[in-house]
This record gives sequence, C-alpha cells and structure tokens, in this order.
Amino acid sequence: APRRVENFFDLAHFAWVHDGSLGSRERPVPPLPEIHRHGHELRFRYDMPDFEPDDSAMYGASRYRVSMPCTVEIDFLLASGARRILWMTASPLSATECRSFWFMSRDDDLDGDDPDRTDADHMAFQQQVLDEDAPVVGSQTPASFPLDPSEELSVHTDLVSNVYRRWMRELVRAYVDDGADAMFAAASLIEDATTAASDSSSHEPRTPSRAMSTMSAGE
Repeated sequence: APRRVENFFDLAHFAWVHDGSLGSRERPVPPLPEIHRHGHELRFRYDMPDFEPDDSAMYGASRYRVSMPCTVEIDFLLASGARRILWMTASPLSATECRSFWFMSRDDDLDGDDPDRTDADHMAFQQQVLDEDAPVVGSQTPASFPLDPSEELSVHTDLVSNVYRRWMRELVRAYVDDGADAMFAAASLIEDATTAASDSSSHEPRTPSRAMSTMSAGE
C-alpha cells in the first residue's frame, strides 16, 4: 500500500512511465516542491511542467495532501480555470497487496449531449494512466515497503518520497516503542519538512523492516 501511495508523488516518473499522457521524456527533470507536515498530512504544491495532455487529463497546478499513512488527495487547477480533484486511499490486504479506492470530480465538461459518454472519456484516461503504472509499481523489489533506507537508493528527485518515508519510520518507531497513542502523536506535527529531507540521501540509522509488519499485526 505505501508503494501505491508513493506512485502518486513520484514526480520524476511522469516523464518516463507516462510519456505522451502526463509527461514528456524531452523534459525529464521535474521541479521540486516545498513540503510541509501539517497535522496528519504531508502537503505541497506542484507546478506541472509545460505539456499539452488530453482534455480528459488531470493536469495543472496541483495541491497535494497526503493523509498519513496511505491516502492521497490532489486538487488540480487547469490552465482553463477548471478544477479537478483526485482522491485515492490504498487499503493493505497483505504486506505485498492492496486495494485502491478512488474518487474523482470536476467542475468542467459537464454539458455534453451524452453525460455518460463524457464521464466515460475521463474514466478511460484514468484507466490508461493506471495501466501505464501497473507494471512498474507491481514489479518493485522488494514488493513490501522497505523502512530500512539502505535497501534502496534515493536520488534528488525522490524528495517527496524521502519525506514520506522518514515520517513512516517515525510512526513505526513510535508505535513499536510506546504504542498507538505515541504513533498518533507522531502523526500530528507541524513543520517545514523540506529542510529535514534535504540530506535525505544519507538517510537515518536503520529501522528493521519487520517493524511495519509488527505494526500491521498489532503485536
């Protein structure tokens, strides 16, 4: 489930995985946002690179709200002035499987002769994006989300993921050390998170990956 969530704010993947639909390999380096921890959410704004997607795409100036640990809401303001919202939560089924629940809304493209067909166009585009993501997200190794930062190599454009993973490690540590109340307290910190992650490639001391399964099992 956390890997599914990470997919939404992997800013570098748009140009490669969604070349032609949500990005272009001719512009592979994304701008990096300022990230804030507010209550139980990671928040940041992201200005999408210049690109002309399909009319059904959710593409524009974006406001991200990541409700810890596994929910994402993206509020898009399109160049036309239209507003579109995408909400997703990933419900874990096991350490390596999840079920995604979706909600989408828009305030434009509402007056077609066949509203059902209009909705279908938007749904079809989202299905295209899902189909492009599935082989990448589903083939990551290890399949379970690694809390040990030495298990994967991060790069400069992984900034949001590094902030997310750091907070996930804090939640797991708090739960393992002091229980659920401490974990909830650790999920309610307000700060500028960008500076804290600026040296994220060096990461923090190791956290045993089994801590995630310990938390999930309620041990």
